[in-house]
Amino acid sequence: MIIITVNNIWSKISNLPSIKLVDELDNMMSFYIEGYRYMRAFTHGYYDKKTGQMVHWDGKKHLLTRQLTFPTGLLEMAEDFLKFYNLEYKLDDKRNWVSLDNPLPTSHYTPRYYQQEALDIAIKKGRGGLRLSTGAGKTALAAFLTAKYNTQTMVYVIGKDLLYQFHREFSKILNQEIGIIGDGKCDIKQINICSMWTAAKSFNIKKVSLDDEDWSPEVKSVKNVDKEKIKKAIGKTQLTIYDEAHFLATDTLQSIYKASKKCAHHYSMSGTLFRDDGADLLLESVSGKKIYDLSASKLIDEGFLVPPKIIFFETPIYPQKLKKHYQSVYKKYVVENEVRNDMIEECTRKLINKGRKVLILVRQIAHGKDLYNRLQDLPLYFVTGEVDGNIRDQVKQEFENGDLKCLIASSVFDIGVDLPTLDALVLAGSGKGSVRTLQRIGRVIRKAPGKDNAIVVDFIDNAPYLNKHSAARIATYETEKRFKLSFPKGFDSNKIKRPASVKRKIK
Repeated sequence: MIIITVNNIWSKISNLPSIKLVDELDNMMSFYIEGYRYMRAFTHGYYDKKTGQMVHWDGKKHLLTRQLTFPTGLLEMAEDFLKFYNLEYKLDDKRNWVSLDNPLPTSHYTPRYYQQEALDIAIKKGRGGLRLSTGAGKTALAAFLTAKYNTQTMVYVIGKDLLYQFHREFSKILNQEIGIIGDGKCDIKQINICSMWTAAKSFNIKKVSLDDEDWSPEVKSVKNVDKEKIKKAIGKTQLTIYDEAHFLATDTLQSIYKASKKCAHHYSMSGTLFRDDGADLLLESVSGKKIYDLSASKLIDEGFLVPPKIIFFETPIYPQKLKKHYQSVYKKYVVENEVRNDMIEECTRKLINKGRKVLILVRQIAHGKDLYNRLQDLPLYFVTGEVDGNIRDQVKQEFENGDLKCLIASSVFDIGVDLPTLDALVLAGSGKGSVRTLQRIGRVIRKAPGKDNAIVVDFIDNAPYLNKHSAARIATYETEKRFKLSFPKGFDSNKIKRPASVKRKIK
């Protein structure tokens, strides 16, 4: 009899009847690392200190170990595999399931119908991935889910803005003191909102792998005494919710997951439950399969979000020869390109003159500074990672009140920033990631009084690398039926070669 011993973090399969089955299961629980063909370990092999021999790497990340252990998030995959081959098996379940007999009251807040749907499914499954478009109220859903369990909880967020946003919402909905861990604070309660980077710092995780965009963690130093408190709290956690789930593929969150040894209930939440680098399996390895899916277009149809019109401008070919290195191309064609920046300035001024409230997103500080200098006669503010959280809140309030007409922001405003009255977005920084593209659009389609649509300005760049990035963004927009795309007059959009990988991932 095949036995799967299931623990909170790891599971182990015993008595598989053949090596062939082991190899097939290993193949299911592995994926190719992005760019593996160019890595020396794949092209030339590497020296294995344990065996004293040169070893050839197959280019894959394997989640099934030689001892046939695997992350418990892949349990359903293992069971489906055994069922496919009609193999009998038994689960030896040793997980610390939490009783739902003592939920916290949230009667003063009523979930939207789809939040209730997602909540019911999440409780039934016990763990899983929840995809809800930006603006669907993921923070509130996380609070309702936390109330159902009423146990030792960690909610991991990325960035200072989300840290305080989640803390405020949880405090209101749950009507009790909520712990906050991050931005120099270490106030631990039963239910805690925790910066994932502060948690990583507590475990002295030095390597922080992120995504393909120029996003960097916002981490203040953590006292040694606080590190011990945080590690102890993570070790006691019985419910874990990960916001912005695509970061579950990072070394940082993988390490935090493995340290949560008493936690059986892992939920991931995001507007995008996939990775552009193919590491989707790492997301599933933590929280399990996607159990709920709600697109932006459906929320637009039902009046919870406003439809965006995405207007493209084609930028001309650079007059001088560009170097082949990506960073050099980006600097010359995006950051320092006078023609392109003139276009950004012109469309920003037109939007503001039409009464729009504009957010300009950049990827490099130098680019933001240049645009700020061009537009400084307007009521605007440039927000970077160096801006204090209290000042950011003040800036956002002034923007919402109408005292500021324009914000320029680095990647710290890509994720989770709540600006409901924002109705115009200028994507000045290019970028290829479909995940980040959808997150950026999410900044501008939130519902607000008097707001019935949104404008997004994007660019079709005619330069190496950047032309492919523009095509990837266009392919991403086209996966949402309620996103209206407007191309320059006379421009043949059919000539753009869309990456097939985008449409396979986004449905």
